[in-house]
Amino acid sequence: MKSDTTKQVALGKKQQRRHPRGQAAVEYSMVSHALLFFGGVGILPMAMKIMTAITSFYDSVYQVIQSAAF
Repeated sequence: MKSDTTKQVALGKKQQRRHPRGQAAVEYSMVSHALLFFGGVGILPMAMKIMTAITSFYDSVYQVIQSAAF
């Protein structure tokens, strides 16, 4: 029969084997969230330029349509 100390050592070894897997999941989650956040912040200025360009385009189309109407 194993003593309590032996069981704790064996239990500790099992937990140490599992720990890197959990740590990898946390690291993966942190990296994913960082990429999503900073990627979104990085795209924001370009999105604003695209929206300004689309607004300008539709304004010019609207002016052409209004000038042709009597």
